[in-house]
Amino acid sequence: MKISTRMAGGLTGPELRRAVKLGSFVLALVLGTSSGASATPFYDSFGPLPEANWGGVGIPNDAVTASRQFYDGSNVLITIAMNAHGRYSNPDVTNDGAGTYFAGPGSNTGGAGESSTTGALWNFNTFIKVEGFNGATPKLTDYQFNLYYDFDPGLDTPFGSLGVVNLTQVVALSPTPAATLAQESQNLLFGYLAVPIGWDRDAAGG
Repeated sequence: MKISTRMAGGLTGPELRRAVKLGSFVLALVLGTSSGASATPFYDSFGPLPEANWGGVGIPNDAVTASRQFYDGSNVLITIAMNAHGRYSNPDVTNDGAGTYFAGPGSNTGGAGESSTTGALWNFNTFIKVEGFNGATPKLTDYQFNLYYDFDPGLDTPFGSLGVVNLTQVVALSPTPAATLAQESQNLLFGYLAVPIGWDRDAAGG
């Protein structure tokens, strides 16, 4: 799988102009077999993100794709980040140091049956944060954060054909709609995506 974190990134033409107008922040998850064609990950940095716990305990934060950008002059700093890790005691997810992660195929309830819920052998994690300076008091719902996912192994999947999770709406409907930080760890077999995704859990790399 390849993970990108971009500020209105990965878009061209009218899609890019719309995204910039909306102040859109893009987290992208591209999955496919190891031999399939895929997109180049985009991010500002790859490495540790110590402040990320992905909403859990013991989830690795040493190999993270992240992007940061100031808005409203230098008054608001936006950070978006993603990574992937082996679920429970399943084998570790490896990476190439450049935003591509390699996970094993299949599903289980954890390497040693730690969970009552069946899931893929790996999880992916998201982190979104807004910080105010010079008196600014931003919150996440002031901006549009979307998680896009693509299972088409070919290049140049039309933007409108991508699956999307509206992370801003997730925050708005949560018990803390004024939050400035949201982070979580998810699995492709959990019932949270906006549309059925039809992924192949037994495909290498996906």
